[in-house]
Amino acid sequence: FGAVFVYKIAKNIIKSKNLSLAFGAAFLLNPAVQFTNLYDFHPVTLATTFLLGAFYFLLKKRYLWFLLFTIFAALTKEQVWIIVSLFGFYGFITNKDTPSIRIILAKRIFFLMLSFTSVLLFYFLIWHVIPNVLGSSHFALSYYSDFGDSPANILKNIFVSPHKLLETITQKDQLHYLLQLFLPLGFTSLLSPFLLIFSLPDLFINLLSNKPQLHQIYYQYSATITPFIFIASIFGIKNLITWFPRLSTFSTFYILLSTFYCVYSFGPLPFAKNPNR
Repeated sequence: FGAVFVYKIAKNIIKSKNLSLAFGAAFLLNPAVQFTNLYDFHPVTLATTFLLGAFYFLLKKRYLWFLLFTIFAALTKEQVWIIVSLFGFYGFITNKDTPSIRIILAKRIFFLMLSFTSVLLFYFLIWHVIPNVLGSSHFALSYYSDFGDSPANILKNIFVSPHKLLETITQKDQLHYLLQLFLPLGFTSLLSPFLLIFSLPDLFINLLSNKPQLHQIYYQYSATITPFIFIASIFGIKNLITWFPRLSTFSTFYILLSTFYCVYSFGPLPFAKNPNR
């Protein structure tokens, strides 16, 4: 179902059936998506499709479906509420294409409330609900012991120690992880970097962790990052075609060739270099 939403988003943005089909195929062949499905089940794997659906319904201005899909996504894991808050921020700054001031104001209030409520829910879960249920702090905080021993200290040290942040992100394993995330779409996501804002919360969670599994594509940890790499790539290709209209056909082949190269190089399919049997 994620591939259906990828196709629909691409068709809505690029207006090219061939390119849209290429993106849908690339999603189904994406090594990170396939490994996430092969690994033992975690609810957050469902967020991949829910987040793609939420973005599609936001594009189509079908706000009830948008709200439902953001809630479905957020119910799969506590930090997804931060991504939902970014949806609110994105909707607040982009929904301006109506002549009615009253409608613009109503939409902005809706998106502002969504963003504020999501941040509040994230805070409530991390600082209160989970510690009270467990009788201790969130178990995953130990993954960030280099930055502190509490959510507040970790956040503070990330902002006040940029050198440490950069040093952690640029380690060999982290750079290899980024390569495996972005290479299947030929780094075209970087042509529309603003859309990658949605992936930043989980990218930072994964890249700053001292647990090796978090910066690998073989587990569920990339499930909320992959949707926005595709969305940014779609908008990136749209930008490329706007700048160079003759590159439409080339873009289709480029997306597919990049995907097939990665499917063979580090994917799990039977004909790959290291298949998962």
